[in-house]
Amino acid sequence: MIGSIVCRPVAVVFDLDDTLFPERTFVDCGFRAVARFLAPIVGQPADALAERLWELHARDGRGRLFDTLLAELGVAPDEDLVLACLLIYRTCEPRLEPSPGAVEMLAGLRAVGVQIGLISDGHAAVQRRKLAALPDVTALLDVVVLTDELGRAHWKPSPVPFRVACRLLGVAPTRAAYVGNDTRKDFDGARRAGLLTIRIGSRPDEGGATMDTVAVHSESDGDEPDGGDADMVVGSFGALTAALMGMQPPDPETRR
Repeated sequence: MIGSIVCRPVAVVFDLDDTLFPERTFVDCGFRAVARFLAPIVGQPADALAERLWELHARDGRGRLFDTLLAELGVAPDEDLVLACLLIYRTCEPRLEPSPGAVEMLAGLRAVGVQIGLISDGHAAVQRRKLAALPDVTALLDVVVLTDELGRAHWKPSPVPFRVACRLLGVAPTRAAYVGNDTRKDFDGARRAGLLTIRIGSRPDEGGATMDTVAVHSESDGDEPDGGDADMVVGSFGALTAALMGMQPPDPETRR
């Protein structure tokens, strides 16, 4: 299904995590940094601690992982130690790689005059650290909107960051598309702002009950578990480019 856009977008705005790069690589960096910090404190090998964090992540999901790990190791409740772990996790120095085909896709869109933006939730300092570790991606972005810098009330699925991104790009929302992966929050706000919505990439892996499990359960009950799916779904960046370029070219007089 095509939303309000009937011709090729003049701007495409992307999500970051699990869209332009696999977020698991950042999580692994954080877990390993915390494990190295805790190893001499608890007398356990760092590799074993990192492995246990992944096991807890799979079992419980994100949240109080460091509290749980320390309790398992017999460490008395220590808020300062937990906060130290959280700070280490958030300030790790990751080595990240873009999702396969992402850089080529962005470069290809820019080559035909499409402007490129990015909208990302999460703590702004963490998201900027990720972007710094993805220089080939950031070099191709015209606009970056980190919703945390607009205020917590404007995280997705608020339509505000989508309108702000379009304002910064100088295009009408109805002439832009948004590409993300999280049906819980990515597409409702973008659609309300007037953008065409496109889903690509893996569903978020936040541990515990996976997004795929939730979706399958909901479909069997006939309920909508989240903010709704995108107007279009594509399986690769190549398919995304083909879909966008297959739309009617824009009229230069109606760019804004």
